[in-house]
Amino acid sequence: MNTVFIDLALTKDKSNIKLLITSADSLYAELNKSSFFNKTIYRWQIQDLQQALNILSEYQSVLFTKEDSIDVQHKLNESYIRERIRQWKRAMLETPSPFLADQFISDPLDFSSTLQKKLSNSQAGNENITISQGRLFNKSKNHILIMAQPKFKSTDTGNGRTLINFLDSLFGQLETDTQNQIDISYLSAHRFSIENANRIQSDIQRTVILALIAIIILSLLVYSRPSLIILTLLPALFGSAISLGLIRWFNPMISAIVIGSGAMLIGITVDYGIHFLYHQNQENTPVKDTIGRLLKPLLLSAGTTITAFIALQFSHLPGYRQLSWFVVLGIFGALLFVIFILPLLIRPSTKFIKPVLPVQRIFPFLFKTISNRRTFVFIVLIILTILAVPGFMRLKFDGDVQNLNAVSPAIQSDIQRIKNGYGNILSSTLLMVQAKNIDDALHMNELIIQQINGDFSSQQVQISSAVIPLLPSRQKQFENQQRWNHLFNRDQIQDLSSMLKQAARQSGIRESVFDQFIQNLNIDAGYLTYKQYKGTLLETILNNVIQSDSDQTYILSNLQVKSNKEMKALDQVIKELDVNAIIYDGKSFVAQIVDLILSELKRIGIIAFLLVLVFISFGVWNFKSILIIVTPLLISIFWTFSILGWLGIEINIINSIISVFIFGLVIDYSIFLTSSFEYTQSSFKHTSGGAILISALTTMIGLGALVFAGHPALYSLGLTALIGIGSGLIVILLFIPAVLKNKFKDNLV
Repeated sequence: MNTVFIDLALTKDKSNIKLLITSADSLYAELNKSSFFNKTIYRWQIQDLQQALNILSEYQSVLFTKEDSIDVQHKLNESYIRERIRQWKRAMLETPSPFLADQFISDPLDFSSTLQKKLSNSQAGNENITISQGRLFNKSKNHILIMAQPKFKSTDTGNGRTLINFLDSLFGQLETDTQNQIDISYLSAHRFSIENANRIQSDIQRTVILALIAIIILSLLVYSRPSLIILTLLPALFGSAISLGLIRWFNPMISAIVIGSGAMLIGITVDYGIHFLYHQNQENTPVKDTIGRLLKPLLLSAGTTITAFIALQFSHLPGYRQLSWFVVLGIFGALLFVIFILPLLIRPSTKFIKPVLPVQRIFPFLFKTISNRRTFVFIVLIILTILAVPGFMRLKFDGDVQNLNAVSPAIQSDIQRIKNGYGNILSSTLLMVQAKNIDDALHMNELIIQQINGDFSSQQVQISSAVIPLLPSRQKQFENQQRWNHLFNRDQIQDLSSMLKQAARQSGIRESVFDQFIQNLNIDAGYLTYKQYKGTLLETILNNVIQSDSDQTYILSNLQVKSNKEMKALDQVIKELDVNAIIYDGKSFVAQIVDLILSELKRIGIIAFLLVLVFISFGVWNFKSILIIVTPLLISIFWTFSILGWLGIEINIINSIISVFIFGLVIDYSIFLTSSFEYTQSSFKHTSGGAILISALTTMIGLGALVFAGHPALYSLGLTALIGIGSGLIVILLFIPAVLKNKFKDNLV
């Protein structure tokens, strides 16, 4: 929707059409003065319509359909011709004018009425829009519609921002000048793009600052040395900088929503620094010993997270693939910083300072209790999982992508006003045909519509095509020309010439006046192409339904479909014809998006799980350990979906990647806790438990910060991931100590 739809409405005196037209004329002039638009569609002058009819008349023979032939044949009889000539003579005597004389000479039998129908059928196409005084009104004639086509795409937010500022200022001034008797609403993809960009930019600042503040506060509570706070953030900031720099370099058109996930990336990458620094802070051992102990779980956990997010490269959605690189590059940068740079920045402490919140002290009691009551813990886990089943069954999917758009109250108000005035002109059932060139697309479009007209009644499916009446394919033009030639053969033309001359004599008109008309019946104007319409009203009409790029052409037609039954039947027609075309309407699009979400959820989830499983198998050469590490992931993902179902939070195209978060992040906690049992020192396990809790909290802070985002997509992603990580942490802290009971008992103090 690169077109800007502008609605002017009367607010007080609904019958003051003069004020409405005057205001619209003034606005139209200002829009044309600006340098923002290629074309502004507002009103059609008589000369515009006449120019269009002249072109259609020139190519009437290649536009001559079966219906036209039937209509014209009714006019090729002596009585009609005689009465038609009398009517012309009477009209010219009553209102003599050069225009009527030219019309009489060029088209005495009103063959052009078929062309007028073609022109009429290809205009507005909406029952709530009427053309009056050359302008587009609503039915009640208290709204006027103006359509403007900007010179740049809606993705150009730089120019788009300038355009929106210009329009807001212009509309505000006009409303003031009319003392608010005129209200102006407008919609365009540019406006939606700017609103989304502004919201995301604001969200980035808010969520990143909140995440950093929360992480700093948490670090102050759990570290004994304040200097470690800065060191905790450095790997995350370094990784984020590396990610942003590299991804902008090889993909400058990265989605704003991906960049808006910066707080999430900080929450993920800060974990690696926390594990190293917290162990170093609590145990105060030589740096090389700490790195030596943590190197394997660090590499394994970072590798599994990277592997899980690489699974997003198998997605059909570009945004997922961009997010994959964004996270992978950030993790890689943070890991390199922790292994090679962070050890150089830290010095062993000569004096131990007790932290405000000694997190590790929780775990001796927690681990001991879980180990001693492992049967009870397993029963609790089983009961909670059973209770989760109803929630899982209640899980719903939201396929309406509009719910993920940032729509301000002002935009929502304008949408409603335009709907009230014209009906929902921005959403309809559309048939879109795609081909390599325009003639193939035209031919394919004709085949489909011919099949639809044959299979469905007009009560079931109505088709409004601006293309078919004005620009048939070459094959169809050839057929039309043959039909014309067959009707106007030599004998028929001679008979028609005789009847016209006889009617002229009877009306006292010079016989030779029809000579040019008769000659034109023999003229073959050649094939009609898109270029013949350039610079005319017809080009404006066709531009709305034909779009071409370097190697593809797209043609749109409007459909009115009675019910879902007919919609399914239409889809089947397209499949049987085996053509490159789709039928789109709001409901079917939502259904398709739901199918896409389910498909992505299953495929990406399975791929992520298998990749992580393969990666772990190379790092952990023990089936039992692999099973212990992986089982909490499956439980936590089931719990997550169940909680979403219980809370009524729907899975959408954004938060459907929750399985990647669980397989990529929750597994880190499982790896670190399981790996801590390789060491006999009990304090190491407790410190690992503390590091896991802190890293989980920081990840939840980074993801939870998105809950405060104003953009629906970021909010949805943050809330779902927050639930997923929280569920995973609880499962791991209950399941692993219970399973590894003997190892815990051997080393508990």
